[in-house]
Amino acid sequence: MSAVALRLCGWNATRCALPDKKSSLKGNYESGHNVTPSGWGKRFAVGFRVPQSPIGSSKIFAGPTMDPRITYVASFIRNNYHRRLTLTEMADTVNLSRWRLCHLFKESMGTSPERYLTKVRLEKARQLLETEFLTVKEVMNRVGMSDASYFARSFKSAYGVTPGKIQRRI
Repeated sequence: MSAVALRLCGWNATRCALPDKKSSLKGNYESGHNVTPSGWGKRFAVGFRVPQSPIGSSKIFAGPTMDPRITYVASFIRNNYHRRLTLTEMADTVNLSRWRLCHLFKESMGTSPERYLTKVRLEKARQLLETEFLTVKEVMNRVGMSDASYFARSFKSAYGVTPGKIQRRI
């Protein structure tokens, strides 16, 4: 695989330099590790790096190898955020166990399905507060949240201001 293809896939090409086709498999020029069959384990353990995970990033990670089931669940959440969604219901839509869904979702998206649902709800709530003339309670109910104190705490944690202050700015 070429260095460009490795870079596009998220691999650090300078650490993953492979020997040329013309050269013998006696060693890697950069690291000096033995690439003979007896040295494969050592070469792979030292030379190759796994791409960094997107944990903590605000953007959604949608790499070329993202599982289509996770893409479907994320879309399902975005389309049904106003409903009372359970993890079991999300897992059943793609025929996975709850545990496996959580594992795959966190691996692909960098967050749990529940936190992703809350993020989608808060984004929609902010949009409604900025564009519609609704009370905070009406917005909270429209986005599917039932606990006012949890809604206010989550909103302030995400955006730095309370929902009421966003509403009064307009």
